[in-house]
Amino acid sequence: MKKVSYKDLEVLRKLFIPETSEVHIIDTSDRFENSPFQKREKQLDNHALITGDSAQLSDLYDKYERIIEFGSSKGIKRAFKREFRFIRINGSIRWVYPKGQMKSIIDFYDTSTKRGKLMRLGFHFLAITRLDGFISKAMTVHSNSFNCIEIGPKNLNFDDFSIFMAKPGVERTIHVALVTKKKSTHFLKFGMSKNSQRNIENEANILFHLERKSFKNIKVPCARSTGYKGVITISKLSAENKKPTSLFLEQHANALVEISDLSRSEMRFDESEFGKRIINDCISIESEERTSIENLLLKVFNDIPNDYKFSTGLAHGDFTPWNMYLSEGKLFIYDWETSIKSAPLLFDLFHYHFQTGIQLKKWNFNQIYARINFTIESREVIQNEIQKYSINVKRHIQMYLLYIISRKLYLTKLENSDESISAHELSVWKEAMLYVLPKEVENREGFISKFGSFLGKVQHSFLKFNEVDLSALPVASDFEIALHSDDLQKTIRFCTNHKDVKRFKCIKKSFMTTLELFFHDSGYLSIDFIYDFKRKGVRFMDINELLSESKVNRNGVVVPALHHDAEYVLMFYTLSNSPVPKRHFERFENSERENQLRTLRYFFKKYGLEFSNMTDLLRAFRVCKVAFNKKLNKDLRPSFLKRLVAKAQYILDILTERVRRRGFILTFSGVDGIGKSTVIETVKEQLKKKYRREVVLMRYRPKMLPTLSAFKYGGSQRMEANASNLDREPVIGTSILGSYMRFSYYYFDYLFGQFYVYIRYVLAGKIVLYDRYYFDLINHPQRTNLRVNRKFAKWLYRFILKPSLNVFLSADPEIIAKRKQEKNASHNAILTKKYLTLFDEFSRDKKRARYVIHRNDNLSTTVSEILQDIQQIA
Repeated sequence: MKKVSYKDLEVLRKLFIPETSEVHIIDTSDRFENSPFQKREKQLDNHALITGDSAQLSDLYDKYERIIEFGSSKGIKRAFKREFRFIRINGSIRWVYPKGQMKSIIDFYDTSTKRGKLMRLGFHFLAITRLDGFISKAMTVHSNSFNCIEIGPKNLNFDDFSIFMAKPGVERTIHVALVTKKKSTHFLKFGMSKNSQRNIENEANILFHLERKSFKNIKVPCARSTGYKGVITISKLSAENKKPTSLFLEQHANALVEISDLSRSEMRFDESEFGKRIINDCISIESEERTSIENLLLKVFNDIPNDYKFSTGLAHGDFTPWNMYLSEGKLFIYDWETSIKSAPLLFDLFHYHFQTGIQLKKWNFNQIYARINFTIESREVIQNEIQKYSINVKRHIQMYLLYIISRKLYLTKLENSDESISAHELSVWKEAMLYVLPKEVENREGFISKFGSFLGKVQHSFLKFNEVDLSALPVASDFEIALHSDDLQKTIRFCTNHKDVKRFKCIKKSFMTTLELFFHDSGYLSIDFIYDFKRKGVRFMDINELLSESKVNRNGVVVPALHHDAEYVLMFYTLSNSPVPKRHFERFENSERENQLRTLRYFFKKYGLEFSNMTDLLRAFRVCKVAFNKKLNKDLRPSFLKRLVAKAQYILDILTERVRRRGFILTFSGVDGIGKSTVIETVKEQLKKKYRREVVLMRYRPKMLPTLSAFKYGGSQRMEANASNLDREPVIGTSILGSYMRFSYYYFDYLFGQFYVYIRYVLAGKIVLYDRYYFDLINHPQRTNLRVNRKFAKWLYRFILKPSLNVFLSADPEIIAKRKQEKNASHNAILTKKYLTLFDEFSRDKKRARYVIHRNDNLSTTVSEILQDIQQIA
């Protein structure tokens, strides 16, 4: 049998034993933890007992006024006796209820999730069938003079009670449901630590204040003093047709604004109670041995000036689905323990999405942030708040993160345990803080600096290296590094474990390994680690010879000897049927004359190539190609068996390349005037520059089939230009039959054309961008002169091969109107709402594709955020 913890016994002591009693524990059956109760300074007259050994020690019990007994109740005779059952979770008592009344604990259980509803249903079943004994244990309370809880309210009558003891910790708060005629009417609340007691006092104060207010959108409980210090009663919020939900609805948005209105102000960060709490918590976690999340937190903290002024309002502090429900068109909100009088505006909105995403949905930060953006876009009352109070959303998220994470770390430190923060939660907090941190030094730059130091311990050589030093490597360049295969694993381990690397992709071949590094700030670096020089299975250079003759150049970079460097460059491009690019000429032409002559002699001796200078050698593409092939096909030609093995390895390498270095498909949607074309063009150039891949731009659909209207409008380009100018109202002159026939034609193009695009471009490692996509057929079919049922078009989308990432661009109607004066503002608003709803619905299917929403208020910010999204799928 698992032991009852001392912390649980402390709760029971407070509930059932008067403060004036001396408590003894008799535990011959070893049921309890060994920790003793705190000794009183003076001996008390009354005595109480906690035991699990009633039958064995019955002769000692007469001297005890109160007895809490675990196990059978034989041998104890008192005027009052009450039997209870208790249920444990993870080793601690969570619920206590009178025997036969399991239904009384259902009020404590959250039903905002499917799991919660199932648990509640399970409790109902056990209560009705009286099978709760299978999951609960017995406990009996004996007394000579009482039949109720010791700290019960003096001004409130009730028949019975059940107890929710909460999870042990520094903020453990006990809830007691007070039952009258088998229905709970109030809750008794008290804290078991200084922190939780402060929370109870805070809740009492805020509820006393709210009781004097009248609300349009919310309903809150009433608080009353019990006559005991730190113990209050809260009225139960009762309503018909309660609707728990994890969706952030219009009622939630209205409630947040109404709550904030109760204490509007503008404050300096260091003068607000909110800021002071953060400062104290951050000071408390200062230490020489800080964790990575603590270091990140302090960086975020240092980024906010003490004199920074922000708009504040009252916040609930724990605005989550499990602390509220909908009824009568209002939001019923309880548990105000962590309410904040001077919180940054939208604090509760951020908390709702972060907690729902972490606790219920198991989302990453990008998914949570996308949902926050969606809420802001789709709730006009939130947009009005942002405009009215000039809210910097990113800065307010920064302050929210500071408050929540610093409090969490502070409490975790008090508990001396990391178990209260899950690995998933930790990951979300880190991603969120990296997002709000200013980009002082690019992750790529910082990594390259550390990587250069690490390579000092490994025999290596940088191939085709044209730069002054490692730090001068352009964004559009990568590394090719020759090293021994024995050093590969530890080098990869260093790269992938580096703090700036968010994720990586490793592509292993028979002669080389490509490591793609994706950094936290959306930076990218590809490194080719070459441990054998092969071409179609034939070795054309000796790696050991190259490494042994490599030297450190004047800037501290290890590079091959000039003849090996030139040989590799010529082999690399010539065998790929490509002339040597001009950018490599300068390095060879400006090298020392003696090294150039040694290189020319080396090529004459090994390949029979006779040139008087390096420039002529580098330009002699055809002559070099013949000489290299002759050497590879005759002098270096392996045996038949080795050729067979080499051919198999070569084919396997090609397949590996195709599978591991696939491209991806990205779509852009948005109303006219949103700035979509500019964003697409900018993203396209960034992708070509960053990932060094070919980018294919498509408009609207795959176009495996010819465009139907090309003949009518004199070509597909003119047809598409005409389509963009179609009337935005439903097309009256188009027959339903004709519409569905043409829709079927377009749908067929998407259905099979996407496979064609995938095979031709994606498997070849190319990136495909769509300017508009199938979503126009769902939301705006009149653009292509169609009249199609929206639900039908949306249902058919499930059979189409999904793009990896779908981006919807939005902006305020005023901004769109400035960009394109002739556009219909009301039509754009309706279309935007359709897209927001559609993307929100599709985003719930996280396995097949990603759907994100970005405000295009600032081009550089929008592009940066999209590149961060792309990094997740690249």
